[in-house]
Amino acid sequence: MGSMIKDKSAGEKALRQSDLDWTIVYASGLTDGPAGGPVVVLTDGSRWSLSHRIARADVAAWLVQAATSPQTSRRAVSITGGTRTKENLRSEAARHV
Repeated sequence: MGSMIKDKSAGEKALRQSDLDWTIVYASGLTDGPAGGPVVVLTDGSRWSLSHRIARADVAAWLVQAATSPQTSRRAVSITGGTRTKENLRSEAARHV
């Protein structure tokens, strides 16, 4: 596994030094659950625990949004699934109006 981590690090370094528009996404533990959960973007330096999970479908939907967002351009971002609350649901509804 040591060589895989070296290769990953070398690839990320090459991306960061390139003129490309890139986003590196680190997702917490993946599940096969349905899409629809909120996605939490962790702040720089934040870490998730082994119990944090996110549905693959939610990661895919977030990646589509990130691909066209200047906010994620040339950044490494960590994401995980969040808790669905009334506030999350109102926020999601407002974004889709």
